[in-house]
Amino acid sequence: MDVTNLQLYFTNQFPNLLQALLILVIGLIIAVVLRAVTKALLDRLDLDTRLNRQVEPNRLNLSSLLAGIVFWVTILFTVVAVLNQLQLSAIAAPFDLVLVQTTSFLPRLLGAILLA
Repeated sequence: MDVTNLQLYFTNQFPNLLQALLILVIGLIIAVVLRAVTKALLDRLDLDTRLNRQVEPNRLNLSSLLAGIVFWVTILFTVVAVLNQLQLSAIAAPFDLVLVQTTSFLPRLLGAILLA
């Protein structure tokens, strides 16, 4: 590939790179906000105190754990969106599979927590 073709390739890909960067930044902001909202909601429900009555005091910090899970699932959605925007579907496919498995597992996890 000569310099002209390389320059043309990067010129054509530049809008995709900017869009991917924008998706990444917005996804990170959404992930941080969702983590904070989840933590605040679970703290307001006093989930940790209720669980710690049944287990050793101050041993469980489930609200932080669940808020972290929400954060990383949102980041995973963001990574898949960024990779798809960059047209890297071969790399995005395994992440997409993990995302499908994770999202199918979360309702079961939340149901188990609510039943406990």
